Amino acid sequence: MRYLTEHRRWIQQATRDGKRELEYAVRVLDDDDDDDNNENGGSRLSSDSARGSRQTSPDDDDSLPHVRLKRLAFSLEQMDIPIPAMAQVVDTTLLKVYLECSPGLLGPLLRVKNYCDVEQSEGLLLEHKRYLELVDLYHGKGLYRNALQLLQKQGMASDSGSLHGTYATVRYLVRLPADQFELILEYVRWPLQSGISRMQDRSVHDSPSSNEDDEDWPAPTTVVTMVFADDRPAAEAFPRPQVASFLRQTSPELVVLYLNYVFETWHDETSILHDEMVTAYLDMLGNADPQDADAEVNTRQLLQNFLKSSLHYSPERALARLPDDRLFTERALVLSKLGRHEHALSLLVFSVASLALTEQYCVENLAQRPDVFVLLLKLLVSTPPADVIDSEAQDIRMGRLEFPGVKASTAKQVEHVRTKIHRQFVGHLLSTHPQSIPVAEALPLLPTDMDFSHDMFVYLRSQLCTLDQDMRTENVVRSLTAAEDLQARRQLKHLQTNYVVVSETRTCPHCLKRIGSGTAFAIIPSEGKGHVVVHYSCWQRSKSASSTTNGYGASNSPRSAASTPSSEILAADDHAAPRVVIKWA
Repeated sequence: MRYLTEHRRWIQQATRDGKRELEYAVRVLDDDDDDDNNENGGSRLSSDSARGSRQTSPDDDDSLPHVRLKRLAFSLEQMDIPIPAMAQVVDTTLLKVYLECSPGLLGPLLRVKNYCDVEQSEGLLLEHKRYLELVDLYHGKGLYRNALQLLQKQGMASDSGSLHGTYATVRYLVRLPADQFELILEYVRWPLQSGISRMQDRSVHDSPSSNEDDEDWPAPTTVVTMVFADDRPAAEAFPRPQVASFLRQTSPELVVLYLNYVFETWHDETSILHDEMVTAYLDMLGNADPQDADAEVNTRQLLQNFLKSSLHYSPERALARLPDDRLFTERALVLSKLGRHEHALSLLVFSVASLALTEQYCVENLAQRPDVFVLLLKLLVSTPPADVIDSEAQDIRMGRLEFPGVKASTAKQVEHVRTKIHRQFVGHLLSTHPQSIPVAEALPLLPTDMDFSHDMFVYLRSQLCTLDQDMRTENVVRSLTAAEDLQARRQLKHLQTNYVVVSETRTCPHCLKRIGSGTAFAIIPSEGKGHVVVHYSCWQRSKSASSTTNGYGASNSPRSAASTPSSEILAADDHAAPRVVIKWA
């Protein structure tokens, strides 16, 4: 064993060094000596046999064989053997030794790169029932399907020990790379279906732990979490629409579990996946038990939250998948994404008949549609369609709809009760959201026979206070604007009186040359003379020659400008001298 281990290390080092072949000394038989030995041995054997036939003695023991020792003649030859071939011999032999002497070392041998012969090793491991080591052998050789077939076969067997159940298969699926996606889908189906079947059996027998894992049979949610909803790179690289489509064939709850992880962890904004989430919730509602009202309520709440929060699903496709005779709240949320607020409010007012939900809808969509409360007022004061009234009257007679403290069984009675409730709610809206309902649009909508309630008083007072405050604010703004305008005019008048005219005959007092166009000049403030215009170069020379000059010195800050053909140029501002406007004559 030690020799094989050292030899294996030697081969690994040669592989790291880039060698392809290794040199061995091989014993080779000498053909000439072998032929001579055969001839001599044959002659001696014939003579001995002849002599034995002539000489016989009773003391001779015929039972003893006559053995002739043959001398073997061989020579050593240097031979280059490819490394893979020798490595296969060494590793396969080492596996045989481990099987007989130390089975615990099989795992470390097969879990790393090895050159064991697959056919021989497979037969030996199956003979000794070393299934875990055989799985490692398959995995190292890239025979993933063989490994999964073995795991599934042993998982179904009752006497397979640690491989019994689906946990070993799931744990192996996690090890596979992303390019084996199709194989993963093929073999993950068995753990999912087995988990669902066991959950159904438990629910039939009223087991309290129907959603919990067994040690060897994980629940479907655990399988999805381990294989698909995991942070390993392979799971992130899986094609997510295909995963969602595959899980929808098994259970919509698994689709919701997987997509929630995708949205929260990987922040996927693909429209197809968000549409798949809407479909999964609708499938859950379609498959829900009619007697389990709490589950339906929870699922609808999850669907409504998703329709509100998601910005990446297609409202058109979601609207087409919603049923026409129920789920009106969800339909209203989808219509709000399409901007059809009037239709959505009509569903909430007449089909859902939840005024509190209608008010919440308006508050949530106020930024998108500022006049949404005005649309609601129009619906509340208008007469609903006749089919809505007849349907509600029938629901009241059948006991499916009740108005608190009111008995109504005919269409006329239903309309009277509705009008009363809606007018009370109109007053509530006016008093609660006065800033969102302009008085100029609200008052024309109110019926003439509507009572002047306390809510109306609160609304009108709030509107009057708002108008008065707006007027005061407008007066203040108008006064401040007038003062600012007056100040600007005064500043403009002051600037217009302080200017210097540069004509074609204007000369520099320093060099007595004309200041023409295309020459740089400086405007220097002078005491008693206003401003003096000199050439910029003259001013620079004067500044360097003396610290003070006749009326203008280095301490003064000049204005410099270029003689460009523009009609009016504003000289650069300075902190020490007033602003000067240059006018060309």
